[in-house]
Amino acid sequence: MGSEWVKKVCPCSSIEIEDDETVIPHERTPLIIPNEPVDFGYCLLAFLLTFLFVGASIGTYLLIREVNLQSAYRSHLVLRDDWSTVEPNGPVRHIISPVKEILLLETYNTTCIDKESCEEAIRNLQKDHMRNGTDINYSFLIGGDGRIYEGLGWYMTRSSNMTVATIALLGSFSDFDPTFDQKEKLKDLLHNAIKKSLLSYCYSVFIRYDHMESFENIVNLAVELEKERKNDC
Repeated sequence: MGSEWVKKVCPCSSIEIEDDETVIPHERTPLIIPNEPVDFGYCLLAFLLTFLFVGASIGTYLLIREVNLQSAYRSHLVLRDDWSTVEPNGPVRHIISPVKEILLLETYNTTCIDKESCEEAIRNLQKDHMRNGTDINYSFLIGGDGRIYEGLGWYMTRSSNMTVATIALLGSFSDFDPTFDQKEKLKDLLHNAIKKSLLSYCYSVFIRYDHMESFENIVNLAVELEKERKNDC
C-alpha cells in the first residue's frame, strides 16, 4: 500500500518502495544536483542595461528641470526694448565678461506691485540718471511684481569698474525686507548668468546704501547670497 500511495501522490517519482517500506533512491537519480555555472556575461549585460536606464532617467529629469527653469526665467524677464524707447545719449563702457562683482542696492522709490507701475518707476529712474549721465545706471532692476527688468544688461556699464554689474531692487527697504519674489528672482538672474558664463562662478557681492535704516535689510540679502556662493566655491 505504501508503494501505491507514493505512486498516486508522486506519479513521476523515481523512488521505489520495497516491501518493508524502506525508501531506496533509484540509481539514475543523483542525490546532489550540481550548481549550474553562472553566466557572468549575462549578469554584466543586465547591470549595464540597468545603469544606462537609471542614467538616462536622471539625465532626462535634469534636462526637463533645466528647460522648465529657463522657461520660468524668460517668462519673468522684461527686456529693455519692452519698457524703454530711449537710447543712451552718450557712450557706455563694455563690461569685461564674465562679471566678477555684483553691486546690490535699492532705488528708494515707492515699491511697485505690477508691471505697469514698475515700468513707469524705471522710466522715471532713467530720466533722472540721464540728466547727468548717458543712461540708466543699473544692469538689472527687480520689481515688487516678481519680474526682472533689463537695464544695461550684462554687456554694458556706466561704472568705472568694468567687472561689476549693478542690480537694483525697486523700492525702499527701511522698514521691511525685499519681498520673497524679489529675492528669488535675484537668485534666478545670477544662476542663469553663471550658466551662460556671463557671471563668474565665484562672484563677490557688494552693497551700497544711503540710509542706515535700510542697511540691515540689504546686508541680510547680500549675506544670504554670499553663503550660497561660498557653498559652491
